[in-house]
Amino acid sequence: MIEGFKIITVTHHQASLQDIQKVILHPDGIGDRLSQLKSQIGIPEILYLATCNRVCYLLYDEKEFGEDRLQSFFQFVNPALSSDNWTTTRAQINFLQGKRAMQHL
Repeated sequence: MIEGFKIITVTHHQASLQDIQKVILHPDGIGDRLSQLKSQIGIPEILYLATCNRVCYLLYDEKEFGEDRLQSFFQFVNPALSSDNWTTTRAQINFLQGKRAMQHL
């Protein structure tokens, strides 16, 4: 059960503020976008937190969250995110799950 807890975060420690802006949800219609994200990626529960220097997605999902699913997640968040620049974006993402996610939280 604890392995279902996941945190996906991008902070000023790994990325510039301009890069963080690429992985945030626009505030207009944020509830609808989160619902669509849950539906499209198949995530039962999600909590979204954005501050001036970080964005954090807290998830509960018992399914595996591999690299392909992580890329699909962020391509939904930012449709302009191309496969060509995914490697750079991926290096800025901190993905934690299970006990490590709970300790981070």
